[in-house]
Amino acid sequence: MPSIQTTIARELNLTAAQVAAVIDLVDQGNTIPFIARYRKEATGGIDDATLRDLDERLTYLRNLEARKDEVLRAIEEQGKLTADLRAKIDEATVMQRVEDLYKPYRKKRATRASKARDAGLEPLALLILAQDRSAKDPLAVASGLVNPEAGYPTPEDALQGAQDIVAEVVEHVACLRAATKRNGALSVEAVDASEKTVYEAYYDFSEPLSRIPNHRILAVNRGEKEKKLKVKVRTDADAAISQLERRILRGDGPFAAPLKAAIADGYKRLIAPSVERDLRAELTERAETDAIRVFAKNTENLLQQRPVRG
Repeated sequence: MPSIQTTIARELNLTAAQVAAVIDLVDQGNTIPFIARYRKEATGGIDDATLRDLDERLTYLRNLEARKDEVLRAIEEQGKLTADLRAKIDEATVMQRVEDLYKPYRKKRATRASKARDAGLEPLALLILAQDRSAKDPLAVASGLVNPEAGYPTPEDALQGAQDIVAEVVEHVACLRAATKRNGALSVEAVDASEKTVYEAYYDFSEPLSRIPNHRILAVNRGEKEKKLKVKVRTDADAAISQLERRILRGDGPFAAPLKAAIADGYKRLIAPSVERDLRAELTERAETDAIRVFAKNTENLLQQRPVRG
């Protein structure tokens, strides 16, 4: 992985020396307005807007590296850190990719899948994931794992428990997040359509995620926080499930039906809500960052005006 200094220099079309000089000044406690005005000779005359972008990327990339270290340490403590996983985490360029890689190793609260694992149903789940073709009837396999004391009194219950494990294991979140971001929409409706509020323009509103402007994101968030609006990310669930099936299914073996059921359940119950949370957070961060940048620029212009005498 290139260094933070090299990455920023490439992204902002600056020299490594310029980036190093700015990083040094920031680490000394100098503010961006101070550097822009009084340290032009040290930075090579980098303008104020570029300095702000540099400072934002520096903070992000340092946080990214710190998070990578935390994740690597946590997985290593579990004894599950492989060379391949370490390489994938080291190569990650965005925080969300690191979190996606860490997700299977994060300590979780009790779930349907953890209950099924405790009942000894993981071997059946592994057969489903492997799409084993030697077994003729999944229910016949499940009958040997019936566990009434744990809440799985029938082969059907045992098979469902194994599918719960598979649903939690099926990931591919990154590809679905990208597809939802590209094709999904932010859908808004009123909590009470008869109530007169400042948010009436959003009582029956929908706009593609790829095009919604920052000021609308902030307005919708305020309305949701004040419990006047209900907000959802809408996407084509059937298309998403089909995309997962194309990536995971291999032919039409005896375990194809339970695997399809687990994929659909995993998407609707686990993946879709996770993708929605991630995209909402991303939209909010984008809008708030832009609002802060505009406010800072307007404030700076105001402070630079000559005082009015009179």
